This record gives sequence, structure tokens and C-alpha cells, in this order.
Amino acid sequence: MIYLYKVIAFLIYFGAFVVGRGKAGKDALWAGRLNTDSLPSADIWLHAASVGEVRVIGHLIDYLHDQAPAIRFHLTVMTRAGYKTATMINGESTTVSYLPIDVPHLWARVLRQISPRIVVIAETEIWPNMLIALQSQGIPVVLVNGRLSEKAFGRYFALKELFKPLLAGYDHLFVKAKEDHGRFAQMGVLESQMTLAGDMKFDAPLIEAGAEKRQATRRSLGVDDADFLLVAGSTREGEEKQLVEILLSLSGRFPRLRMVLVPRHIERAGEILEIIHQTGHAARLFEEQMDIPGNSIIVVDKMGILIDLYAAADIAFVGGTLADVGGHNLLEPVWAGTPVLFGPSVANVQDAAEYILKHDFGTMTDSVDTLSATLEAILSGKRTFARKTRTDLAHSATATAGNYILKRIRHA
Repeated sequence: MIYLYKVIAFLIYFGAFVVGRGKAGKDALWAGRLNTDSLPSADIWLHAASVGEVRVIGHLIDYLHDQAPAIRFHLTVMTRAGYKTATMINGESTTVSYLPIDVPHLWARVLRQISPRIVVIAETEIWPNMLIALQSQGIPVVLVNGRLSEKAFGRYFALKELFKPLLAGYDHLFVKAKEDHGRFAQMGVLESQMTLAGDMKFDAPLIEAGAEKRQATRRSLGVDDADFLLVAGSTREGEEKQLVEILLSLSGRFPRLRMVLVPRHIERAGEILEIIHQTGHAARLFEEQMDIPGNSIIVVDKMGILIDLYAAADIAFVGGTLADVGGHNLLEPVWAGTPVLFGPSVANVQDAAEYILKHDFGTMTDSVDTLSATLEAILSGKRTFARKTRTDLAHSATATAGNYILKRIRHA
């Protein structure tokens, strides 16, 4: 089976070389996958296929760098988008290149140049010739954020004869979920080889707002320290009216409740102002300097400030969740250290919603009435939430994998 794979891989390489040799000098992807003459050495070689995996690996590199600043990293990727993201999110300690095509003669050259002490692969990237080369040289291979979807499992299980010995050669696998753990076990991975660590994508570092910046943001909104600020981000059509109605229903009992609306599409700002004015409540755009009441609803028509607003808020609401849209980024306020509320439409962000509920970083409200009742309970001091802090990272999936990797290379 492996012999057949090697033949097919070489034919792919030969075809790519014939087609791509004219492009290799002009196209970085072709050059990177076919030419491995100038790769830098590194202590840890990490591989991430594309943008999502690169971001996850970025959290791990940050953690490892904080723990051991002298470590040198080399990160390989598969796609142009992944390469662009990798060069933006990692610092001077990390070099980046494309992953070579999976043929044996390239790996011999790659390993001589990079000479890694350990190799870390994100999610599910199984390249047989690469793994055989690493295992033959005794270089430990660690899988982080390991996942094996039901669809992928079906394909791998059909070729179990090929993949079982490759997976058996992994030093350790840190997997995301129980389902992934079970599927890897069916592929022959031993219990002692695996750790159910959780999903590293939730381990983005807490945004460092600082007390002064938070206060400055609130002042720019005309919000006092004693005011309770609700920031509703990425709101969609219909949601703003519902939120304003909730504010109006609560403002009699809680006169210090303030609201900032940040629509998903800022060109709707004028339309939203009109909706608010029709209720009789005062409203203004974010940068307007007008002689209007301090309890005005503020509608943001400026890009790039949502994170700062979340960090300045007492509670956040993320839109696209009351409207039947499927939800927007629920984790932004969490990473800003602010609890988050959201509606039932979370099809696009289901895993983030589950993470938030599990850690009590916020809650789902199944209707407008429930959202209003939840806000009332918060304002009355009857309901509180946890806030993500920097210390949470010490008990995260990233730290679990990172500490193992550090221990492994120190005893290599």
C-alpha cells in the first residue's frame, strides 16, 4: 500500500515539476513546494494547512515563545492565504515556507536543513512520506488540535492498512473532542498516545485594554463610570428595533443603562437612527458632537473600533443571533474580557456558543423576552458571569500541548 502511495506521489511531483518549473521563479507557492534549497534551521517545525490552522498554531507559538524565548520556530503552510496569515501573526523567532510535495527525496533534504528537534502538526495533516522520514530519523511528531471528522474517518478507515502504522508513530496526539478521540482509537491509536485537550482556537490571548483605555473609550461615548454599558455588535436588520424596545422597557427602573449599537453593515447607521427617533428616544452617531441627552443611544458608523467598545462594555450582545442569520463572532467580547449575550440562531458559531456556555462567559437567550429578563437580572445584581482572564491560559488546550512539547524537547 505504501509503495503504491509513493509511486502516485512521485507522479504528482513529476507532473507538478513539469507544469510548474516555468512558474517556480514567479510563483512563491510553486517555488516553495518544489524547491527546498534554502530552508532555515529551527528547534520546532510546525505545520498548519491554511488560515484557520495557522491562527491556532499562532496561539501555540506565542505560548511557547513566552515560556522559552530562545526557541526558533519554522512554520510550513499549504495555501497562499495561510502563508499571508502566517507572515502577519508571527514574529522574528518564526520563519515561514510552503510545505514541500510529499516525495521521499525532498524530505531527506528538508530534514537536513531544518534539523528540527520536534515536529508539530495541526489538526489532521497526514503525509505518509513526511511521517516515514521523520520516524526513520527518530524525530518526535506531535499532533495538536487533532480532529477526525466523520467524513474523513470514513476515508482513512478504508485505508487503515496505510494509516494505522503512520498514526502509531506519532509521539503524542492532543485531540479536540471525545468524538475525535474515539475515531483515532478506532484507527489503532493507543490510549496512552492521546490526550483529550479541547480546542486551541478558543485560546486567543486576552486583549489588553487596560483601565485607562477602557475609561477613555467610555468617555468618548459620554458614559460615566457609574453607568451600565451594553454594546450590541454586528447587529442585523430587525435586531436594533428589538434592542431599543428592551432599553425603553428597562430604562425606567435602570436610568443608568446605556446602549451602543454597532451594525454589521455600517451603511445602515442612518436607517437605524431613524428607527430609534421613531420611538422618541434620543440617538446620535458615534462621532457626532451634539447637544443631546447623555443617555442617547449611540449608533456606530465607524470601522475598526468594535473590540475597544467590547472592552469598555459591562455586557455585550452579538447580533445575527436574534435574526435568523446563524450568528457572528461570539468570541470577540469574551477575548475582550466582557460577558456576552446572544440569541438562539448560532448555526455558524455553534462551537463558540458551547464554549461560552460551558465556561459561563455569557448565555443564550431564546427570545427577545428572555433577553430582556436576563438583562434585568444582570442590572439587579441577580445574575453574574465569569470573565476570561490571562490566567485561564494556564489551564487551556494550548498550555496542555505546549507544556508537553517543551518537556519533550528538553529531554530529547
